[in-house]
Order: sequence, then C-alpha cells, then structure tokens
Amino acid sequence: MKEIYTSNHMWKLFENFLVDICRVCNNTSDRKHADTILERYVTETVMSIVTCFFSSPFSDQSTSLQTRQPVFVQLLQGVFRVYHCNWLNPAQKHSVEGCIKVLSDVAKSRAIAIPVDLDSQVNNLFVKPNNVVQKTLLNWKQSAKNTSRRESGLSASKDYRNIIEKLQ
Repeated sequence: MKEIYTSNHMWKLFENFLVDICRVCNNTSDRKHADTILERYVTETVMSIVTCFFSSPFSDQSTSLQTRQPVFVQLLQGVFRVYHCNWLNPAQKHSVEGCIKVLSDVAKSRAIAIPVDLDSQVNNLFVKPNNVVQKTLLNWKQSAKNTSRRESGLSASKDYRNIIEKLQ
C-alpha cells in the first residue's frame, strides 16, 4: 500500500481526475441534459479518493508531493470550482467541502504555495460556518435572557404536562 504514495500512477490518476472535474464544472446548466453520472462520480468517488489519499499518514511521509505541487494546486482549484456548482445537493457539498479541507490542511502543513486569491477563498469558506454558529449562539443567548420567551416556554411545558396526564 505504501508504494502507491510514491508512484507516479496516483499523480497520473489525479491529472485524469482534473479532466473529469473540468468537464463536470463546465457541464450544462440545463439539468435535463446534465451528465448526472459524471457529477456523482466526481462528487463521491473522486472526492473520496483524493480525501483518503491525502488524509493518509503515508501521504505525509511521501516526498512526491513536493515535486508535484502544480498538480496538487490544480486539484485544489478544481475541487473548489466543483464546490461552487449550483447543482450540488447537501451530501455532495459536504463531500466536496471535506476534500477542500483536507487539501487545504495538507497545503498548510507541507508549505505548498497556493495562489493568494484561492487561499483567501478557501479560508473564507471555513470561516463562514463559524460565523453562523457564533451568530446562532448569540441569538440563543439573547433569547434566553428574554423573559417573555421563558414564560411562553413554561406555558408550553404546562400544556405538554396536561397532555401527558390526560394520556395516562
């Protein structure tokens, strides 16, 4: 299994993945004529292979990444393009996000130079969910302080208690 991380075969496969990624990103916006099999292949199979490959400890030990930086950067760019396709369903989007996260982390840990605009876009991608969580948490805290909400919650719990008592 370790040999695969040092062989040229995986990098040739990644180059072929780039062709498929480009095809799926340039796919028609008309959903009736879309190649859904290719879309599913790219968002599920390709993302899974790339994520597993670069998540492996063997990948961390491989020196081939340093000589294959252009392909790695193109892969990150391609996966990021897929993320912005409007036909992605939530499961596909999650898969693509996970792949971007792994590639981004590898780029940072291995000091791989990625274009500044791509780096900032990838960073913004992972900052946004944190902002949403923080806003939700802030709203929740504010609503917890609001006494009228507490009172309505108490009346709702009394209603539930009455229903439960009547069912018994």
